[in-house]
Amino acid sequence: MLRHYNKHIASGGLLNTYPDDPWFAAKGGRPYLDMNEVLGVSTNLSTNQGSSMGYSQIESIITTTRKKRLEDSGISVLRDEVLSPSRNTVTNYGGALSMLSGSSCTSRVIAKTPTRETAENSMRSGMDFASLVGSTLYMPTERELPAVRTFLNDHASDSQKYVYKTISALHEGAPLLPVKKANIASMDDTTEWLVEGLNKENIDKVRFTATSSYTGKGTRSLYRTTKESMATGIRVKLSIVMTADGTTAPLFVSVTGLNERELFNESGVEILEIPGLCIGGGGVTAGNREMGYVAFVRNNGDKMTDRVKHEAFTDRILIPFMN
Repeated sequence: MLRHYNKHIASGGLLNTYPDDPWFAAKGGRPYLDMNEVLGVSTNLSTNQGSSMGYSQIESIITTTRKKRLEDSGISVLRDEVLSPSRNTVTNYGGALSMLSGSSCTSRVIAKTPTRETAENSMRSGMDFASLVGSTLYMPTERELPAVRTFLNDHASDSQKYVYKTISALHEGAPLLPVKKANIASMDDTTEWLVEGLNKENIDKVRFTATSSYTGKGTRSLYRTTKESMATGIRVKLSIVMTADGTTAPLFVSVTGLNERELFNESGVEILEIPGLCIGGGGVTAGNREMGYVAFVRNNGDKMTDRVKHEAFTDRILIPFMN
């Protein structure tokens, strides 16, 4: 299959639909996926930036496509297993997918649950984020600065003008003043799962993704979707608060998922203050004794422990840092 594909690409021909496509001119039955269907897989990867696909997903696509063809022909499939392709066939289609101009392959991806994937790609979350950014980057003022008006007239893009006009309308047409970088803060959580026992999830060493996703992985990580059950157990979350001018707040690490035997106090939360647990504590600024915090949280199945942890983070980290 790959030999016919390479020969066709070298000749400069177009990728046509089966059976006229020279890629599928070999003897035998109809291929499991024709060229347009392979291109469709590549297009689907491009529409969901950062997503990746393994051999199991390719096998599922082949099986589903074969089943649909048979059912469209009036044949009822009693067992999907009889339509599953061989491992060599799946590998060949994976190789063909990675050779397309819009696709690539990678060996490093992070795991995301379906809930997180849905939240990150929902229209509502995007609109909420845009509204939050627009409403916090500008504040109303009594008199517009000449420099702001000059920028809007001579340098601002149409999107920047639209945001300024929209936020100004929310404040009854009042002029706006951009917030200083030191007053713009953002928080990011990095979570690691600590799982004890065997991981029965089959993880491919090579996964396929869109070329645009691969080149943009510096701003949005490549990921694979994993089951919710695989994200259980102890989790270590590193919370970092940083302003737009590069100033960072003290580190706050939360270890969640503990049981009553591991953490038996009444509140379900134990917070430790650790000198030197900070950025540059042992490297850039040797001997830095700035205080960092580690919160151990018991899994009580309710919101009380989350509330205690959140109040501790707000009182010890966020409010002092913003002040």
